[in-house]
Amino acid sequence: MKIATWNVNSLNVRLPHVIEWLNQNKPDILCLQEIRIPAWGRAKMERQAKAVGRRMIWSDYNGGKHAAAKGVVTIIPEGAKATNVKQNGPMRRWSEDGRFQHVVLHMQDRPVHIFNVYGQSGMYQNNRNLIYDILRYAATLGEVPITIGGDMQLDTLSD
Repeated sequence: MKIATWNVNSLNVRLPHVIEWLNQNKPDILCLQEIRIPAWGRAKMERQAKAVGRRMIWSDYNGGKHAAAKGVVTIIPEGAKATNVKQNGPMRRWSEDGRFQHVVLHMQDRPVHIFNVYGQSGMYQNNRNLIYDILRYAATLGEVPITIGGDMQLDTLSD
């Protein structure tokens, strides 16, 4: 399985590069962070992804007043079976804030749990809390394969 992650710092600006990269590298999963796309701007992105045989799975985040800084999306092959796990527990605040997405991709009849994560630069304590919450959340899933991709600003955890 080929998995990639990319902080695009505006999907609107980087979409042509993302599409070209997808065509050249053909990953099974591409996790994008800092997409900066409100819910009303997704249709254009979805059409272009579909044109190259891909499907975008959007996080719970709708953009809102913080669309300029946040958001994650996971891109998978068009025919792949996947579920975007709605967050109602401790990860909900991160999901609604555009920093966390949990997708279950069913590959060869085996579920693979993908966490797409964005830790915003300069948010040191927030990023630490996000990482700890992810680890606690993962522990509740039992023994399942989990892939964590994203831009987590781990250098901010060194203090």
